Amino acid sequence: MRQILDRKLVKRSFSRAARTYDSAAGLQREVATSVAGLLRGEPGAVLDVGCGTGAAVEFIERLHPGSKVYGCDIAVSMLKVAKEKLNGRSPALIGADCTRLPFMDAAFDTVVSSLTFQWITDLEAAFREAWRVLRPGGLFCFSTLGTATMHELRLSIEEAERRTGRNGLPEPLSFRDAAEIKTILERAGFGEIESTVEEKKKCYKGLAELLRTLKKIGATNPNPGGTDSLLRGALLKAAAGIYEEMFPAGEKGGIRATYQVVLVRARKQLT
Repeated sequence: MRQILDRKLVKRSFSRAARTYDSAAGLQREVATSVAGLLRGEPGAVLDVGCGTGAAVEFIERLHPGSKVYGCDIAVSMLKVAKEKLNGRSPALIGADCTRLPFMDAAFDTVVSSLTFQWITDLEAAFREAWRVLRPGGLFCFSTLGTATMHELRLSIEEAERRTGRNGLPEPLSFRDAAEIKTILERAGFGEIESTVEEKKKCYKGLAELLRTLKKIGATNPNPGGTDSLLRGALLKAAAGIYEEMFPAGEKGGIRATYQVVLVRARKQLT
């Protein structure tokens, strides 16, 4: 069953993280660079959906100086940071939900998005909006997280629950695989779909540092009721020890975490 994510919690988490986001968003900047590279010289008028603090906007402007890049994000605080960084270079940065874009039909040559769609329950609605605002034959490039993302954390929590005979932590987020994403894209009207999957490994001193990093970028668990648990502290402590035991970073200690990045390139088809 697909998890139902609370959009208000998503918006609140990313809004609160606006000022700490860039200090902890190394992975996000790496992936934004990859998304910008998918454009392959044909950006034209570009919309960055879920633009955050503007990393992909910066990279696209640098790679394609003649492009006109617009951005939108559900977290207005992120847009304020982006405007400061971009010094007004972007024509427009607008507060908007990706399932209800405030743009005219066929307004853009290209729509991009980097690490946004994993926060969307109704992914088809978001893809249909991208299709709507693209011109016929327009390009849709994005990244999202795949099913293997942070599997270490999921397995550590499951083992902690087994060893303690307790439960109570919110279920870690689940993600879609490339095949499911392709199916949803096709239903939304896209074709010529290309996808690649990359796994990126990051190391942390421990589970506490991993969770702090996620909080700094706003990536907290948006499942309804996900923060309510009397057993949260005890189970997290058990999970932290098990994580270090099962998934050590190396001889120097710490833990590793996997981020499975799905990169997609598709075109708007006429229906």
